[in-house]
Amino acid sequence: MKKYLAILLSIALLGTSAVAVSAEEDFNANDYQYGASISTAKNVFFVALQLGYEKGFEEQGIDEENYTITDGNDDITYQIGQFEDMLQAGADVLILNPVEADPVNAFEAEAVEAGVPIIYCDRGSTSDGYTCFLQSDNVALGRMGGEYIINFLTEKYGEVKGHVVELEGRQGASPTILRGQGFHEVIDEYVESGAIDLVTQNGDFDQQVSLDAMMNILQADEDKDAVFGHNDDCVLGARKALESFDKTALVGEEGHVCLVGIDGTFETLTAIDEGKIDATIAQNPMSMGAEAVRLATEILKGNEVEKDISWELKTLTKENCMDEDNWGIAAENA
Repeated sequence: MKKYLAILLSIALLGTSAVAVSAEEDFNANDYQYGASISTAKNVFFVALQLGYEKGFEEQGIDEENYTITDGNDDITYQIGQFEDMLQAGADVLILNPVEADPVNAFEAEAVEAGVPIIYCDRGSTSDGYTCFLQSDNVALGRMGGEYIINFLTEKYGEVKGHVVELEGRQGASPTILRGQGFHEVIDEYVESGAIDLVTQNGDFDQQVSLDAMMNILQADEDKDAVFGHNDDCVLGARKALESFDKTALVGEEGHVCLVGIDGTFETLTAIDEGKIDATIAQNPMSMGAEAVRLATEILKGNEVEKDISWELKTLTKENCMDEDNWGIAAENA
């Protein structure tokens, strides 16, 4: 932290261009302390985010004694305590993945007051004191899922029509709201016209909850053409429910129910490869985590970084699901 302030003072005294060269020449990442977090190690997506952090620290030549990575255990109160500990221990930059958005605002203000920059990964606050926020465009994720299902229905019937299920994520979570928004931007005109019959249920980003929800839906009406899940666990649960009703037709076979999720977990990629699930709209937590560490290093050098960064998205199907650069494959092999 002291060296970071010294660089800023030098800029004021010597001029920007001269010091930029000096700062680059003198900079040593191991003169600083990095604090990083994941919201929970119970979810493979966030485990992959941690792997990304670790890769980033290695790429930047940062020794283990110069960084800390904490697991928030899906408990925002517990996690904010971890944030406080990292700040009090002298962290010079924080890379955070908070469990919830609103409760972290007060801590963000405290870190800003202390002159410690914050980079958010995948999840952030509802304030704007952070230095950088890397996140997937959740509206685009929902929109891409909706478009995939529209294309499936068009190919199946020669026009857009059919019976569709939406399994939502955790109620009140920002990804749930935004992914639902994107999905409905695509689907609602067909629902309103009567071309598509849509059933929406809570899947809670959880396989068992989604399985139970889909079982209830199928008990009421087995005639379904497609399912959109707000994450991969939603469609994995839906697939198990379909199998319980002997709806086992694979992709391309007559009677197949189209299943589209979000994330790109290894379990889902395997199911896609087996023809049980059609597609997932993949994020990449590993590359996001590594980039966050690189950006943290740039900030410590005194360089400006973009405040809001939308991360890469990729539709994974049978053709590309087992590519080695997919994060789900990389995380499984790590």
